[in-house]
Amino acid sequence: MDKDEAFYPLRGETYKESRMTNIILWVPGLVWFYYLICGYSPRFVSHFNPITLIERHTTQPSFLTERDFKDGTLECKKVTNKPAVYAVTICISDWLYASMKADPELCNLQVLKTAWFDDMGLVHLRGKIGETNGFQRRVRKYNSNDESSGLGPVFCYLRKEAKESKAEFTDWVKVWPILSGECLQDNEERIKMETRCSFLLGRDGNSGYNCL
Repeated sequence: MDKDEAFYPLRGETYKESRMTNIILWVPGLVWFYYLICGYSPRFVSHFNPITLIERHTTQPSFLTERDFKDGTLECKKVTNKPAVYAVTICISDWLYASMKADPELCNLQVLKTAWFDDMGLVHLRGKIGETNGFQRRVRKYNSNDESSGLGPVFCYLRKEAKESKAEFTDWVKVWPILSGECLQDNEERIKMETRCSFLLGRDGNSGYNCL
């Protein structure tokens, strides 16, 4: 090899651009740019907006809502009056939420401070997880009586509003079975499973957590 060739190697053929090469180089960049602008299904968000990352919890509430059960993936099917672990969800309109916030007896409740607003104009309040040896009996109890737990004042107010506006209390408050089976016949086993479900949500996601 010539001494000069080590420092100045001979060039080969000059690079020639082609349409296919440009497509291979540009498409991944364009796809990434689209992802930054629009996000991806089912979470269409802009990653250019830093507030989106800071307020991510506003699009994903820490508690279970009616929307989590709508597709049927969480709800335990064909539970009549059997032992079960259940979840209570509360979904109300924005005007009803505003009315509750204006009520001096309710305005300072923590359950109102942690409300989540969805894109349909509905307001979801943090419910609770509980256990029962007869699911249908417990549902009837929620629909007719005020609970003594922290949600009692909320249920009482909603029941009063339902009578005055000729609405249905069950349109706002729903009880969903999560787990059911022969193993839940035992009271200790039900409490154990209720506790495990509550741990999955934590104190911020379950109003009944402190009652366990």
